[in-house]
Amino acid sequence: EDPLDNPVKKGIIKFFQTIASFYIWVFRGTPMMVQALFIYYLLRPVLHWEPITAGMIIISINTGAYMAEIVRSGIQSIDRGQIEAAKSLGMSNFQTMMHIVLPQAIKNTFPSIGNQLIVNIKDSCMLNAIAVTELYFQATSVAGTQYRYIEIYFVTAILYLILTTLATWLLNAAEKKINKTNTVTIKDHCA
Repeated sequence: EDPLDNPVKKGIIKFFQTIASFYIWVFRGTPMMVQALFIYYLLRPVLHWEPITAGMIIISINTGAYMAEIVRSGIQSIDRGQIEAAKSLGMSNFQTMMHIVLPQAIKNTFPSIGNQLIVNIKDSCMLNAIAVTELYFQATSVAGTQYRYIEIYFVTAILYLILTTLATWLLNAAEKKINKTNTVTIKDHCA
């Protein structure tokens, strides 16, 4: 008997799917700067948080929406035959997901996950809207004080380029390591 045949479980799953879909829709459909301003000022009277704390939480919430879609597409890219084969071997849904689907999904989505990290590095400059002192904020302050916009923004661009290049090198090294490991398939569990 499939546990998902239970109408209560179906209702609970549908409820959480609706919440997740709404979350993804809102955070992928609105600019991070608007999200930062709205969430920061909405929760500031309650949480009394510092801008840097709010900024890290806002980036995490925003990134979560994109990552959810990346991982979902990775899971959907796994051949349905592997899932059926795992079930025919008696693996539970959880075992199938943990041992067959997720390892392959992560491998398939690693380039997109890496791109999202690089986008986050660059998008962190939007947090200056809530007074987070970060690279762009500092550059703007110094450029305004020194009236040397070209030189300061050139150095700022170089610093962002260095940060994203380092992140790219680390991600490429991690991806090569992942690709060296054997792809996990159902045949690996048939021994």
